[in-house]
Amino acid sequence: VRRSLVASSDGRIFAGTRGEHPSSRAGGKLFCYTPMDDYSGLYGYRVGKIEVVTTPVEGDGIAALAIDNDRKRIYGISTPKGLLFVYDISSGEVEVKGAVDELGVFSDVLVVGKDGCAYGAKRWGSLFKYDPEREEIIPLNVEIPSIRGRKRYNKVDSLVLDEYSGRIYGGGSADGVLFYFDPQDEKMVSLGKPVAQPRIRALTVGRDGIVYGIGGEVGG
Repeated sequence: VRRSLVASSDGRIFAGTRGEHPSSRAGGKLFCYTPMDDYSGLYGYRVGKIEVVTTPVEGDGIAALAIDNDRKRIYGISTPKGLLFVYDISSGEVEVKGAVDELGVFSDVLVVGKDGCAYGAKRWGSLFKYDPEREEIIPLNVEIPSIRGRKRYNKVDSLVLDEYSGRIYGGGSADGVLFYFDPQDEKMVSLGKPVAQPRIRALTVGRDGIVYGIGGEVGG
């Protein structure tokens, strides 16, 4: 489990698995963890039930998940094929909507915007969205920022929604450039490099409106 852990508004936790090696072709499973109210054990850890919900794409793992608690849907991207799928929490049905990139190059991240669309990135950090009303994967004419001449090495490392402004903040892998994307006018704004090294591995937005993140290389 890497970028595939989401929390439902009813308290359940969903997680998607992937093979440790892409050549294993291990079918990724969607698991559901239901916490219970009682505690047990010396350290008072929470107990609960874990069950396999489904295998969204046979032969593919699950690279990323994002949840829409309003529509009771979980969006995911399979790996290595890069197929976008939709899991309906209420009915338990899964629909595969198609490949997010023609060459199978994509970023292992997804986020649901305030508009209810799921956003991700294909090759060269070019954004796409899945519109649940049109039930269609729509390429956006927007690329994440990178240092000149290095966009072909760039992927989206992390994405997070600012629920107050509606902006989607993100970080690039190749150069570690922080940015935000405004879905309303499809505007991309570069915010520069928080650290000298590449990678922005994780982002979150606090209630104080400040964006917090972790950047840099291993050992850096």
